[in-house]
Amino acid sequence: MLTPKPHPFPRPAKPPIKRLPRSKYVTIAVGFYRGDGLVLCADTQETISGFKRNVPKIVFRPHVIPVGTPCAVFAGAGDGPLIDHVIDKLWDKMAANTGSMVRMLDAMEGELGRIYKTLIPCYHPGYMPDAQLLVGVFCPPDQLQLVEVSGPVLTRNVISRAIGCGDTLSSYIEERLSNPKAGLSDVIQVAVYIVDQAKRHVDGCGGETHVATLTDKANWRFSRNSRYSR
Repeated sequence: MLTPKPHPFPRPAKPPIKRLPRSKYVTIAVGFYRGDGLVLCADTQETISGFKRNVPKIVFRPHVIPVGTPCAVFAGAGDGPLIDHVIDKLWDKMAANTGSMVRMLDAMEGELGRIYKTLIPCYHPGYMPDAQLLVGVFCPPDQLQLVEVSGPVLTRNVISRAIGCGDTLSSYIEERLSNPKAGLSDVIQVAVYIVDQAKRHVDGCGGETHVATLTDKANWRFSRNSRYSR
Protein backbone atom coordinates (compact mmCIF):
# COMPACT_ATOMS: atom_id res chain seq x y z
CA MET A 1 0.00 0.00 0.00
CA LEU A 2 1.39 3.34 -1.03
CA THR A 3 1.53 6.04 1.63
CA PRO A 4 1.44 9.73 0.66
CA LYS A 5 4.68 11.54 1.13
CA PRO A 6 4.62 14.38 3.65
CA HIS A 7 4.47 17.87 2.21
CA PRO A 8 8.04 19.26 2.17
CA PHE A 9 6.90 22.58 3.59
CA PRO A 10 4.04 23.12 6.03
CA ARG A 11 1.17 25.02 4.50
CA PRO A 12 0.82 28.43 6.11
CA ALA A 13 -2.36 29.03 8.01
CA LYS A 14 -4.81 31.30 6.23
CA PRO A 15 -5.11 34.66 7.96
CA PRO A 16 -8.57 35.46 9.28
CA ILE A 17 -10.69 37.53 6.94
CA LYS A 18 -11.15 41.03 8.31
CA ARG A 19 -14.06 43.10 7.16
CA LEU A 20 -13.68 46.76 6.41
CA PRO A 21 -14.72 48.99 9.32
CA ARG A 22 -18.19 50.47 9.08
CA SER A 23 -18.40 54.12 8.17
CA LYS A 24 -19.54 56.18 11.12
CA TYR A 25 -22.05 58.94 10.51
CA VAL A 26 -22.63 61.20 13.49
CA THR A 27 -25.00 64.06 14.13
CA ILE A 28 -27.21 65.55 16.79
CA ALA A 29 -30.93 66.31 16.47
CA VAL A 30 -33.51 67.26 19.09
CA GLY A 31 -37.26 67.67 18.97
CA PHE A 32 -39.93 69.17 21.22
CA TYR A 33 -43.70 69.01 20.96
CA ARG A 34 -46.07 71.52 22.53
CA GLY A 35 -49.80 71.78 22.07
CA ASP A 36 -49.57 74.55 19.48
CA GLY A 37 -46.58 73.25 17.54
CA LEU A 38 -43.30 71.40 17.43
CA VAL A 39 -39.65 72.20 16.76
CA LEU A 40 -36.82 70.13 15.28
CA CYS A 41 -33.22 71.31 15.57
CA ALA A 42 -30.03 69.72 14.20
CA ASP A 43 -26.42 70.41 13.34
CA THR A 44 -25.12 70.09 9.78
CA GLN A 45 -21.76 68.35 10.15
CA GLU A 46 -21.47 64.80 8.84
CA THR A 47 -18.31 62.87 9.74
CA ILE A 48 -17.54 59.77 7.67
CA SER A 49 -14.37 57.82 8.49
CA GLY A 50 -12.58 60.99 9.60
CA PHE A 51 -13.80 63.22 6.76
CA LYS A 52 -16.20 66.09 7.45
CA ARG A 53 -18.79 67.79 5.31
CA ASN A 54 -21.83 69.97 5.92
CA VAL A 55 -25.22 68.66 4.83
CA PRO A 56 -28.79 69.63 5.78
CA LYS A 57 -30.35 67.06 8.10
CA ILE A 58 -33.85 68.53 8.31
CA VAL A 59 -36.17 68.09 5.31
CA PHE A 60 -39.83 68.81 4.60
CA ARG A 61 -42.20 66.62 2.62
CA PRO A 62 -43.67 67.55 0.25
CA HIS A 63 -41.00 69.96 -0.94
CA VAL A 64 -43.67 72.60 -1.60
CA ILE A 65 -46.37 72.66 1.08
CA PRO A 66 -49.74 74.20 0.14
CA VAL A 67 -51.58 75.72 3.09
CA GLY A 68 -53.70 73.25 5.03
CA THR A 69 -52.40 70.08 3.37
CA PRO A 70 -50.79 67.06 5.08
CA CYS A 71 -47.04 67.41 5.51
CA ALA A 72 -44.10 66.16 7.55
CA VAL A 73 -40.71 67.42 8.68
CA PHE A 74 -37.90 64.89 9.19
CA ALA A 75 -34.64 65.16 11.15
CA GLY A 76 -32.26 62.21 10.77
CA ALA A 77 -29.23 60.77 12.53
CA GLY A 78 -27.19 57.80 11.29
CA ASP A 79 -26.30 56.54 7.83
CA GLY A 80 -27.12 59.29 5.33
CA PRO A 81 -28.11 57.18 2.28
CA LEU A 82 -30.28 54.90 4.43
CA ILE A 83 -31.99 57.88 6.05
CA ASP A 84 -32.79 59.39 2.63
CA HIS A 85 -34.18 56.06 1.46
CA VAL A 86 -36.35 55.64 4.56
CA ILE A 87 -37.70 59.21 4.35
CA ASP A 88 -38.73 58.81 0.70
CA LYS A 89 -40.41 55.45 1.34
CA LEU A 90 -42.22 56.68 4.45
CA TRP A 91 -43.53 59.84 2.84
CA ASP A 92 -44.84 57.96 -0.21
CA LYS A 93 -46.95 55.78 2.11
CA MET A 94 -47.99 58.67 4.34
CA ALA A 95 -49.09 60.78 1.35
CA ALA A 96 -51.29 57.91 0.18
CA ASN A 97 -53.00 57.60 3.60
CA THR A 98 -53.88 61.15 4.61
CA GLY A 99 -57.41 60.55 5.84
CA SER A 100 -56.39 60.90 9.50
CA MET A 101 -53.34 61.04 11.75
CA VAL A 102 -53.87 57.42 12.76
CA ARG A 103 -53.89 56.30 9.13
CA MET A 104 -50.69 58.23 8.38
CA LEU A 105 -48.85 56.78 11.38
CA ASP A 106 -50.15 53.26 10.72
CA ALA A 107 -48.85 53.60 7.15
CA MET A 108 -45.45 54.67 8.50
CA GLU A 109 -45.30 51.72 10.87
CA GLY A 110 -46.24 49.21 8.19
CA GLU A 111 -43.74 50.63 5.72
CA LEU A 112 -40.92 50.52 8.29
CA GLY A 113 -41.53 46.80 8.73
CA ARG A 114 -41.39 46.25 4.97
CA ILE A 115 -38.22 48.34 4.56
CA TYR A 116 -36.24 46.47 7.19
CA LYS A 117 -37.61 43.07 6.20
CA THR A 118 -36.15 43.75 2.75
CA LEU A 119 -32.85 45.31 3.82
CA ILE A 120 -31.71 43.21 6.78
CA PRO A 121 -30.97 40.06 4.69
CA CYS A 122 -28.72 42.20 2.45
CA TYR A 123 -26.18 42.79 5.25
CA HIS A 124 -23.92 40.54 7.27
CA PRO A 125 -25.03 40.17 10.91
CA GLY A 126 -24.10 43.29 12.85
CA TYR A 127 -23.43 45.39 9.74
CA MET A 128 -26.87 46.86 9.16
CA PRO A 129 -26.48 50.69 9.12
CA ASP A 130 -28.23 52.79 11.73
CA ALA A 131 -31.05 55.20 11.00
CA GLN A 132 -32.90 57.32 13.54
CA LEU A 133 -35.53 59.93 12.75
CA LEU A 134 -37.59 62.52 14.53
CA VAL A 135 -40.69 63.25 12.48
CA GLY A 136 -43.24 66.02 12.91
CA VAL A 137 -46.51 65.04 11.19
CA PHE A 138 -49.41 67.37 10.34
CA CYS A 139 -52.81 66.12 9.20
CA PRO A 140 -55.71 68.51 8.51
CA PRO A 141 -57.56 70.13 10.01
CA ASP A 142 -55.36 70.51 13.11
CA GLN A 143 -53.80 67.18 14.07
CA LEU A 144 -50.10 67.41 14.93
CA GLN A 145 -47.74 64.83 16.41
CA LEU A 146 -44.03 64.23 16.99
CA VAL A 147 -42.84 60.64 16.54
CA GLU A 148 -39.50 58.85 16.69
CA VAL A 149 -38.21 56.22 14.27
CA SER A 150 -35.41 53.97 15.53
CA GLY A 151 -34.70 51.24 13.02
CA PRO A 152 -38.03 49.47 12.37
CA VAL A 153 -39.60 50.79 15.60
CA LEU A 154 -42.03 53.73 15.60
CA THR A 155 -42.72 55.57 18.87
CA ARG A 156 -45.77 57.85 18.87
CA ASN A 157 -46.72 60.88 20.96
CA VAL A 158 -43.17 61.97 21.73
CA ILE A 159 -42.93 65.12 23.87
CA SER A 160 -39.17 65.64 23.73
CA ARG A 161 -36.32 63.54 22.35
CA ALA A 162 -32.68 63.73 21.30
CA ILE A 163 -31.16 61.35 18.76
CA GLY A 164 -27.70 60.68 17.38
CA CYS A 165 -24.29 61.44 18.81
CA GLY A 166 -24.54 63.44 22.01
CA ASP A 167 -28.03 62.30 22.95
CA THR A 168 -26.95 61.57 26.53
CA LEU A 169 -25.65 65.10 26.98
CA SER A 170 -28.75 66.50 25.29
CA SER A 171 -31.13 64.54 27.49
CA TYR A 172 -29.24 65.72 30.58
CA ILE A 173 -29.57 69.37 29.55
CA GLU A 174 -33.18 69.03 28.42
CA GLU A 175 -34.30 67.56 31.76
CA ARG A 176 -32.93 70.64 33.55
CA LEU A 177 -33.99 73.39 31.17
CA SER A 178 -37.28 72.34 29.64
CA ASN A 179 -40.56 73.14 31.40
CA PRO A 180 -43.53 71.00 30.26
CA LYS A 181 -45.69 74.14 30.40
CA ALA A 182 -43.30 76.21 28.25
CA GLY A 183 -44.55 77.47 24.91
CA LEU A 184 -43.11 76.82 21.48
CA SER A 185 -40.98 79.98 21.44
CA ASP A 186 -39.34 78.93 24.72
CA VAL A 187 -38.44 75.39 23.64
CA ILE A 188 -36.96 76.69 20.39
CA GLN A 189 -34.32 78.45 22.47
CA VAL A 190 -33.75 75.30 24.53
CA ALA A 191 -33.37 73.19 21.37
CA VAL A 192 -30.83 75.57 19.86
CA TYR A 193 -28.88 75.66 23.14
CA ILE A 194 -28.79 71.84 23.36
CA VAL A 195 -27.43 71.50 19.83
CA ASP A 196 -24.89 74.25 20.51
CA GLN A 197 -23.63 72.45 23.63
CA ALA A 198 -23.37 69.16 21.73
CA LYS A 199 -21.30 70.88 19.04
CA ARG A 200 -19.01 72.31 21.72
CA HIS A 201 -18.46 69.12 23.70
CA VAL A 202 -19.20 66.10 21.47
CA ASP A 203 -16.72 65.01 18.80
CA GLY A 204 -18.43 64.78 15.41
CA CYS A 205 -21.08 67.48 15.90
CA GLY A 206 -20.64 70.88 14.25
CA GLY A 207 -21.54 73.22 11.42
CA GLU A 208 -24.60 75.46 11.28
CA THR A 209 -27.64 74.93 13.48
CA HIS A 210 -30.81 74.36 11.48
CA VAL A 211 -34.22 74.92 13.06
CA ALA A 212 -37.64 73.90 11.74
CA THR A 213 -41.01 74.58 13.31
CA LEU A 214 -44.46 73.25 12.42
CA THR A 215 -47.72 74.40 14.01
CA ASP A 216 -51.18 72.89 14.31
CA LYS A 217 -52.32 75.28 11.56
CA ALA A 218 -49.76 73.85 9.11
CA ASN A 219 -47.64 76.98 9.36
CA TRP A 220 -44.00 76.01 8.98
CA ARG A 221 -40.67 77.79 9.17
CA PHE A 222 -37.08 76.80 8.47
CA SER A 223 -34.04 78.84 9.50
CA ARG A 224 -30.26 78.61 9.48
CA ASN A 225 -28.84 79.93 12.72
CA SER A 226 -25.27 80.85 11.76
CA ARG A 227 -24.78 82.51 15.14
CA TYR A 228 -24.42 79.05 16.63
CA SER A 229 -22.10 77.65 13.96
CA ARG A 230 -18.98 75.84 15.15
